[in-house]
Amino acid sequence: MPELHLQRTDDILTIRLGEQSASVPWTNIAPDATTGQRIYDDAIAYGKELFEKTFPAGPLRTALTTLRANERLVLVIDDPLVAAIPWEYLRDAEGRLLAARLNLVRSVSGAQQNAELDFTLPLQVIAVPVSPVDDPRVLDTEGEWQRVVGAVSKQGKALTLTRVRPPTLDLLERALNSERTTLVHFMGHSDSRDGKGFLVFEEAHGCSYLIEAADFADSLVATNIFLVVLNSCRSAVAWDWTAFGNIARGLVREGVPYALGMQFVLPDDVALAMSQALYDFLLQGRGVEEAVRRTRRALEHNTNLRNAPWLAGIPVLYTSLREQPAAPLSLWMGNPASSLTRSVCRKRVISLRSRRRRISWAAAKISVRSWMSCSPLVPPTLWCCTGWVASARLPWHGPPPSALAGITMTVCSPSLSRPSLASMPTTSASSMRPLPTASTTAWPASTSLIPRSIPRP
Repeated sequence: MPELHLQRTDDILTIRLGEQSASVPWTNIAPDATTGQRIYDDAIAYGKELFEKTFPAGPLRTALTTLRANERLVLVIDDPLVAAIPWEYLRDAEGRLLAARLNLVRSVSGAQQNAELDFTLPLQVIAVPVSPVDDPRVLDTEGEWQRVVGAVSKQGKALTLTRVRPPTLDLLERALNSERTTLVHFMGHSDSRDGKGFLVFEEAHGCSYLIEAADFADSLVATNIFLVVLNSCRSAVAWDWTAFGNIARGLVREGVPYALGMQFVLPDDVALAMSQALYDFLLQGRGVEEAVRRTRRALEHNTNLRNAPWLAGIPVLYTSLREQPAAPLSLWMGNPASSLTRSVCRKRVISLRSRRRRISWAAAKISVRSWMSCSPLVPPTLWCCTGWVASARLPWHGPPPSALAGITMTVCSPSLSRPSLASMPTTSASSMRPLPTASTTAWPASTSLIPRSIPRP
């Protein structure tokens, strides 16, 4: 299998593909604080420039461009600075995306191997849609879940589709079955900070519960995991070289054969489209690497998505199978079976989540007394906090809070039984604390490669 080795020595980057090799100045391609924004502004131009600077005209470039379509190309990188370069955006002189023509995967040196894995067992897809009731960064995980259900149903394959609800780590562990070939699909928020990766799960009452990536990896040990899909922002931050700073890489390092993560912020509509395309290709009997390649093509040529060339390079596939790719899944024709892993707290969690979705007018009443004098055109934007504390928060996108003294708000009680509007307590807007938003969150310096034009998670 072709392997593309990239090794940095001082200020020289050495590239080797088979018997062909070349050396280029490292400073010509080293990423900087503007790299992420450049990619977002013009991913095609960046990819072509990276290709020209990394593969000078000669035998090495010829060897790379003459690889057959759908052939496997393994990136072997042991330097965190070299790994920080988003190689998935490479484009040849004609502007073709290499990762959409070749099955481009990143290997993980020192990854554990589990000889007992058996991928001929019946397939189980475990979906973990997470949308905590106390998180203002609302995701359409329900829509993504429905896309997965639709993609699985229309293929007519015999498999088990399990939803972890509420999405807690202990229920996920209960859903794992070592007697099946398992695909775990996480849908939610993730991040990498201070050398640690975090996944946002939920606790029993539906509020956010941060899980370190190391704990997440421990929960997958001794199970027949085939692929982990991390459909969440920054789950494959390539420039973080700590054990679990890069969540996808950390999972593969612990023995998961494949982990698909995202190296930039993933827009919600893209997450929906990507999930549907990935399952379409996987359940057609294609291997994981080919399915990811075709998913990139689906994103790149999707005319409904904005900035498709940038979107196509976001997914990053890591593997511990450096020598040989895994064979396609063994699938038989039949009707998919669905199951729901749940706990005794399910009704309470669903009640909280449903209340958040309907709270804007059905469960809250705003009496505006002096708003027109403040801003006759822009209405107030209301966010009600959830959980078990009877309070309310108003992040206004208009006049400062001091100008809102005439606004009162009625908020429903945090109890599970829904009170009448007449019995709801009244809270003054001047006493409400603003809800933190993404724009006010303090982010570490390592996030400098994220395009400034994209809302951070």
